[in-house]
Amino acid sequence: MQTNVLNYRIIIEPDIYSGTGKSCYLAYAPTLDVADNGKTIEEALQNIQEAIQCRIEALIADGESVPKQDNMAKTIVVTSAAVTIPKDYPLAFS
Repeated sequence: MQTNVLNYRIIIEPDIYSGTGKSCYLAYAPTLDVADNGKTIEEALQNIQEAIQCRIEALIADGESVPKQDNMAKTIVVTSAAVTIPKDYPLAFS
């Protein structure tokens, strides 16, 4: 059987496990709407790889189209931006 190799963009962010409050990393593949996490970046990458494979296998089993791979040449680098707010202003989700 011939196969194709597809590459999908993955975004990784620091996160916190719900319930335990322990630190982790969240990995997200927006093109496939798949997310998973791990204790380390490497574990999050391994877990998202498995989640992507499962998602694609499910799409194929259901006879649905597999999304095109991301154009990695047009990948956007994400960084942070520092902003100033009043000192006593309440923060959401804190």
